[in-house]
Amino acid sequence: MKRHLLIIDDEENMCHMLTHLIPENNYDVSTASNGKNGLEIIKCKPIDIIFCDLKMPIMNGLEFLVNIQKKQPDIPVIMMSAYATIDTAVKAMKNGAYDFITKPFKREEILLTLKRAEDRALLKTENKLLKKKIKELELSTGFSSVIAQNKDVIGLIKTAQKVAKHDATILITGESGTGKEIFASSIHQSSPRKHNQFVAVNCGSIPNNLLESEFFGHLKGSFTGAVNNKIGLFDQAKDGTIFLDEIGELPVDLQVKFLRVLQEREIRPIGALKSHKINVRVIAATAKDLLSLVKENSFREDLFYRLNVINLNLPPLRKRKDDIPALTSLFIKQANKKYDLSIKSITNDAIQILSSHSWPGNIRELKNSIERAAIINDTEILDAHCFNAPSLTTATN
Repeated sequence: MKRHLLIIDDEENMCHMLTHLIPENNYDVSTASNGKNGLEIIKCKPIDIIFCDLKMPIMNGLEFLVNIQKKQPDIPVIMMSAYATIDTAVKAMKNGAYDFITKPFKREEILLTLKRAEDRALLKTENKLLKKKIKELELSTGFSSVIAQNKDVIGLIKTAQKVAKHDATILITGESGTGKEIFASSIHQSSPRKHNQFVAVNCGSIPNNLLESEFFGHLKGSFTGAVNNKIGLFDQAKDGTIFLDEIGELPVDLQVKFLRVLQEREIRPIGALKSHKINVRVIAATAKDLLSLVKENSFREDLFYRLNVINLNLPPLRKRKDDIPALTSLFIKQANKKYDLSIKSITNDAIQILSSHSWPGNIRELKNSIERAAIINDTEILDAHCFNAPSLTTATN
């Protein structure tokens, strides 16, 4: 489909020359003799890219630029002048010009500038569509923290939306850094339990001798050091959701007690004479292959099947690279807020470098890379030089 190009210049010969430089099979070209006429054309037909001269009668280029930025800021405007100075170019860029070229120019320069403007316009269009999709997901599922354009991830969100309404136990699998806790939290926020607690705990971060007390609680005096009653994590998640990350790290003796929790929906704090019922939704996650652990007798088979009622396997970032531009945009915004920065955008060359990396650390690694680049960068735009670490530039798909 042809793109609509508008050339604004008071010199008829210049309009004629530019029209013939531009491939007619790719562009539908309109011309105007001043900024005011250009604005009238834009009212009547859609325009994708604009070439605009600086010095013109009635309405000059800078005046036109100010007007178009108020009305249609997404259209890339390329300013032209035979009398350009650095100050003029800087002023035009500050007022929203996409680029500034000096007359006379060669055909190759025009085509290269056009290609860059096209890429920018396409990226903005894709971002708008992506934001629309994300907004739809937020309204319908509550998955506001899950960035997804990848069809497999969107399919997982739709499945999670269905199961969120019910109390079935969910096992989320995937490599480290793929966003399992964010996914679990989104399920909780999409469920009838969303107004109650979401308690997240990493099973591998608690010393073995404290695990039972942490999960089930204890009574005062039940063991040396128990100077007060302690409410366990299952009770803290009352009427809500408990997220058991790295469930594969649980020792076998505690797995038996977790199995009872899932079967009977009851727990007994250390030192208590009897058990009590709990009302809690269980979501577990692991980066390990639990079936392999079952074969090695380090994970109970019956517990695995109790956990694996619904399985959601999150793909690694290397298999969802179409999400990298949107994730990058999100992480730039977060870095700006976290470190009081003012990064405005990232170049296509930088996105290509990020998309070529294999990301063994997945989304977490991408976030850290964006934060590092944002902190050390001296400008408001992240370019390819911000990601010149050997681990990125030499990476393969």
